[in-house]
Amino acid sequence: MRLPSLRWLSVLALLIVCGIAAIAVRERGTRPVVTGPVRSIVSFGDSLSDVGTYNPAAVHPDPAARSATGQRFTTKPGEVWVEVVADELGLAVKPNQQVDFGPRGHGGRIVELDGTGYAQGGAHIDVDGEPVPAEGAQLPDESLQEATAISIKTQIDRYLAAHKGFDGTELVLVQGGGNDFLDAFQNLAGGDPESASAADDLMEELVRAKAAAMVTQLKRLAAAGAKRIVYVNLPDLGMLPFIRNTELEDLATEVSEGYNELVASGLAGTNVQVFDLAGFIDDVVDDPAAAGLTVTDKPACRSPDAAQGEVDALLCARDTLVEPDADRHYLFADSMHPTAAGHRLWGEKVAGFIHDRFGTALRPAQDAAHLTTRR
Repeated sequence: MRLPSLRWLSVLALLIVCGIAAIAVRERGTRPVVTGPVRSIVSFGDSLSDVGTYNPAAVHPDPAARSATGQRFTTKPGEVWVEVVADELGLAVKPNQQVDFGPRGHGGRIVELDGTGYAQGGAHIDVDGEPVPAEGAQLPDESLQEATAISIKTQIDRYLAAHKGFDGTELVLVQGGGNDFLDAFQNLAGGDPESASAADDLMEELVRAKAAAMVTQLKRLAAAGAKRIVYVNLPDLGMLPFIRNTELEDLATEVSEGYNELVASGLAGTNVQVFDLAGFIDDVVDDPAAAGLTVTDKPACRSPDAAQGEVDALLCARDTLVEPDADRHYLFADSMHPTAAGHRLWGEKVAGFIHDRFGTALRPAQDAAHLTTRR
């Protein structure tokens, strides 16, 4: 089956043209009037922003390999971009929950940590894993991550239930949407053949629905009193190693672009500041040497389990690197998650964006670097 080229994007041209002036003004220099220091970071999103929800080493056969804390979806040791931003601001961010993986056959459990890092690997925008388990509940081995992942909507629900709102001193970071589309691509590639126009219509409907859902969640944050909100847009999914150079590449790129345009248009006139991750990743891929990287189209890690085959960034450690220091020179850890080097580039860029938009003081460069040098 030849996948559709999303002819509906041309229909969006008028919308883009009408919204581009407002978007350009926001990008050029509109700044929200916010005074006072940032006292905390609150983050919502998926695995790209997860600061340690999942702990597959909680009950490792080797006691020396056991960990009391959750892992990140990146190369180890390493931090995700949210933590890099926190370091740059001299703040800390901890996971809200931890999912401990138990010994095989005994499932796992959820532990409430009450941190302000709500992002969870596997999260969608507005659809939860099923069902949302209670704290301390024993969870089945199968699809443990998928069963526990809560949506960005539910993450925000949990924050508002615990804190009743924002007092204006928080920096709120939001990212997500990739899982919603990756699931749809998988269904297209593995499902029954459909006509190009039918698949086109399905993707148009999904892009519109998910863009509206993200805008709704971002506006909820502003309505609850958040004054400093940074939304990181969707990277070009066509750039991911497992999609690049496949029949899905063009579709993935067009979906990403269409979604980003609709979200940006929906946020016009709000206090939400949009960081262009898509543009940043495009620049890195176009000129990796300028970013200190050498490889942007292959994973830095191999699977620790040869029988499993698929590489998983959650389990990506130094002994699984494809070559020494791949974590420093590759953009991707696995088929979709950045390495620690990729996250550092991303986080430093966002920190500069935050300083520019809000006048927030950054930690001196040598101090910030010291916080995340863990070799």
